[in-house]
Amino acid sequence: MAITRPLFPAGVSTAFGAISGAFAVVLAATPEVAMLFLANATDASIEVSLDGGTTYHLTLAPASNIMFNFMQNGIEATVAVAIRHTGVAPTVRQFAVTAVRRRK
Repeated sequence: MAITRPLFPAGVSTAFGAISGAFAVVLAATPEVAMLFLANATDASIEVSLDGGTTYHLTLAPASNIMFNFMQNGIEATVAVAIRHTGVAPTVRQFAVTAVRRRK
């Protein structure tokens, strides 16, 4: 199923000083996510949870990003992104999240 009417809500970001060693939600539960972009512009590795901090899912290295294309597999997901540092706190820049949804 193609997204014929995408909805691009404003992205969210968290500055380096607000990233702690405990999961904190940066994108509240968002339904019908077709694509998800995560960008770690900090100088530290960041652990990511896609269910609001309940489960650890992946680690993004410093200055890296990843895209999830849920629609490629014909699904839409409800996503709540939470992040934490891996033991060494970042000292520069931010972590950003953008979710693309299907407009109804």
